[in-house]
Amino acid sequence: MNRNDKPLVSVITPFYNREDYIEKCIDSIIGQTYANWELILIDDGSDDNTASICKSYMEKDKRIRLISNDGNRGVAYSRNKGLDAMKGEYIIFVDSDDFISKYYIELLLKIAQEQSCEMVQCKMEWECSSEKEDAFDINSHYHMTIHTDPADASRALQDGRDSRFGGMVCAKLYHSRLFDGVRFPLDKIHEDEAVTHILVYNANRRACISAKIYYYVGSSTSITRDVFSKKRYDIIDQLEARYQFYLDKGLTDCAYITAQRMGVQLIELYRNTKEHLGEDNQDLMRQYTDTLPRYIDSPFMTDEKKQLHQLWLKNPDEGEWYFSIWYMRENFSVKDEWV
Repeated sequence: MNRNDKPLVSVITPFYNREDYIEKCIDSIIGQTYANWELILIDDGSDDNTASICKSYMEKDKRIRLISNDGNRGVAYSRNKGLDAMKGEYIIFVDSDDFISKYYIELLLKIAQEQSCEMVQCKMEWECSSEKEDAFDINSHYHMTIHTDPADASRALQDGRDSRFGGMVCAKLYHSRLFDGVRFPLDKIHEDEAVTHILVYNANRRACISAKIYYYVGSSTSITRDVFSKKRYDIIDQLEARYQFYLDKGLTDCAYITAQRMGVQLIELYRNTKEHLGEDNQDLMRQYTDTLPRYIDSPFMTDEKKQLHQLWLKNPDEGEWYFSIWYMRENFSVKDEWV
């Protein structure tokens, strides 16, 4: 079959100063067993050798395009630019310090077509070295779960099942329709949290497979490893929007889980603010004290955990013996995996 008879898959990869990782990332895309793809590389103002490396690849392969931002605009801006430029029927995101199995597009697209799914997620292999070899065998056994109901799929985004959806936009294949009217919020971190729940809800059918074919390297300069800063509070904006989204859709159990997570997240932020930023950051402390009561009063918060939040709010620097982050998280877990 001619390449053009197969759906075009757009690969979106923003980068900023990734000269030590970008070749591994691009090589893993060029080496795909599925050939009809386009790679959109977005240079977010790099001042190292990454853009030059990308240009050399672009000169050798017409499927590769390079777009340059005007300065350092952030991952959300770059991904949006890739979405605006892409031409594919399907989309994948690959971070510039990660890489994928050579069967990645072939396998996810095959499942999308055979199962009529607009979203297919694989599992990540975490904390990989950039020297790791791709050892995945496409003939090996893997589990698959199909989510047909948007409410069940939304719950699967948040609970502890192994077959749940992850919050990151990577390690997934999407039909391009899902991004109609959906873009990442600008000037925020945790931007994945702002869109993943919308994509999961809006897909017609969704598949999760247990195959580990996305390799997460996570360089030391990754945004998720940056020193704690005020930007970490962006997660609260994303979760508040998700909370309201679920209320508007009538998914009260999903709103309940989001409210619980909000409380946990605020307490973690409080601890990190005191440890890394000091008590002089009164604006962040006020944000904590102003926001948490709204979720304590949520009708979806259990009485027991409401009391624990109130106790913590009154004594935020004491009493870790009666309160732990793990305890607050534990009822997210669902034991029946891959059913």
